[in-house]
Formats: sequence, structure tokens, C-alpha cells
Amino acid sequence: MPKAIGFEPTRNTIKAMGARRVAAATVLVKPCPFCGATPEMWTWPGGGPRKRMILCRSDDCYVSPMVSGETPTAAARRWNARTAASLPQQITG
Repeated sequence: MPKAIGFEPTRNTIKAMGARRVAAATVLVKPCPFCGATPEMWTWPGGGPRKRMILCRSDDCYVSPMVSGETPTAAARRWNARTAASLPQQITG
């Protein structure tokens, strides 16, 4: 799920959406692929009772990635997915 430009999922923003933090000890997750921090697991507001989002909220992370899944296991599977290493691509801007 791409992060919207200019949106940083702060704790207050997440709570305002109706989410609450839950223990992530029930699933194994890899560290954040951008900063190496341990991610957090939250309930997904408006989702079913088991829907979860996993996100990185480290102050050192400039990307703040976030994924969601219908269950904690599905969210962890998406979080842990990594693409194969590829060569850098030139872009212009």
C-alpha cells in the first residue's frame, strides 16, 4: 500500500481514526526495510475485529511504511514480503 505524500501516521492520527495498538508478539515480523526499526501492530479502524495494520513509526524512518491485512498473520505476511534485490534504475525529475 503506497504511503500518501505528506501523510505521516502519528500516534494521534492513528488513534483519531479509531485504531488501538495491540501486542505484535503473536506474529513474527521483519524489521522495517528502510530503517531497521521494529514495527508496531495496530487494529485497523473500520475493519473486522481481527483486521490489523503494521507500520514503522521510528523517528529515524523517512518512509513510514504501512500495510494491512484481514488477520494479524495476513498483515505480517504482507509486511515481511520483500522484492528480490534489483539494480538501481536511473530516473529524472
